[in-house]
Amino acid sequence: MSDRLLRAGLVAGALAVGLILLLVLAPLPGLQAQTGFYVAIAPYISQTHPCTYHVKGSCQAELKAVTFRYWLRSTDGAVSRTGTVRTGSDGFLEWWLPPNKRYVATFEYEGRRGTGTFSSFPKDPTCITTIQLQRGPAR
Repeated sequence: MSDRLLRAGLVAGALAVGLILLLVLAPLPGLQAQTGFYVAIAPYISQTHPCTYHVKGSCQAELKAVTFRYWLRSTDGAVSRTGTVRTGSDGFLEWWLPPNKRYVATFEYEGRRGTGTFSSFPKDPTCITTIQLQRGPAR
């Protein structure tokens, strides 16, 4: 009787592993895999930290859950975006961008503005924490 239970347990375990692999490896209907270069950016006013590769949940930035106006362009002119973006509860905004390009990004928040550059080549940093927002001259 115990051999029979052991075999049933092994079969059930194998089925469970197969189902997990199927769920992990097969795309879910209606969902597409993200493609391109992942970058997390944390504009800041007075506090930042050094970071090279972003690990969601481990990095915390100064400006949490705030909305920025942004201007993003690739230096080759192929990418040009403007709009508003909101940082997450960790203070980072996250984008998937076309790979193998150099970018210039400008952010504006409450009368402060900052510009920085980064690139999306293999092994480039995915965590950008160097864009400081500063008050500009009165308009």
